Amino acid sequence: MNLRPCAGILIVIIALSTVGHAQSATGRGREVIGFGNWGHPGVVFTVSEDGIGLSEPCFGSGRITGPIELDAQGHFDIEGSYRLNNPIPEAPFHPARFVGQLRGKHLAITVLSLDPSIELIRTYSLRHGGRLGHINCDVEGA
Repeated sequence: MNLRPCAGILIVIIALSTVGHAQSATGRGREVIGFGNWGHPGVVFTVSEDGIGLSEPCFGSGRITGPIELDAQGHFDIEGSYRLNNPIPEAPFHPARFVGQLRGKHLAITVLSLDPSIELIRTYSLRHGGRLGHINCDVEGA
């Protein structure tokens, strides 16, 4: 039996099934945010096998362990940690919630502090494949 024609069809089916899904993947039966960079000038959200990192060099950084699972509408609400870079560049990480929604190649995220001593609400609108870009964190009066 010659399987060559079937192999060609399988490759085409696999290729078509991955088109347009660079931004999400399936994990444990649920959609998750896919690997790659999500960015906007001044901030980047990186999803990799090692976890998820949020970097806003002039303000702070966040991290999440494990995948971000999405509900049927693309919403998520997951705990992670966040640290403020100002005034201390290597401040400790504090518990935080990351709440948002994935819509195609657009990712909206709001970070909320779970530490009552830290007032933190940051909202980001990111695009898949977006880059951090050049950042100038000059402090006024420095």
